[in-house]
Amino acid sequence: MTCLGGTFFVQDGINRNFGFGIYDGAPMTWADAGGYLPAQVTTFRISGATVSITEFADKVVLGGDSYVAVYSRVAVDNATAHVVVADPAPSAGLVALNTAPDTVTAMGSASMITWWRSTASATTTRGPRRPCWTAPGASLGTSPT
Repeated sequence: MTCLGGTFFVQDGINRNFGFGIYDGAPMTWADAGGYLPAQVTTFRISGATVSITEFADKVVLGGDSYVAVYSRVAVDNATAHVVVADPAPSAGLVALNTAPDTVTAMGSASMITWWRSTASATTTRGPRRPCWTAPGASLGTSPT
């Protein structure tokens, strides 16, 4: 289930949020991405730079077993005249598929792509989105309240 702040909640015995500590509760927008895939995008600003977190989850079948694969992209676009520190701070369990600097140069950009694969039979929900983002300072590994 996609949640506010660029997190997602995994059900079926895992019952855990995964996400990025870069989002600190600042005002943001939350929308569906355009295009083929059903992806959600959270967009907000840090030190004048625009940060977007895009997430897509789907069922995959490997060797006859069903899994959920979640892909996330944290992109930082710094159109300011100063350097911006923007560490995505992915929660434990997310695997980086690339590396990106935490410091984004003036008039520069960076992006980090991660993925998460469930244990067999875990599911995410494509139903209504809900604000299950955890409060600043709280663990992203806890169930939403």
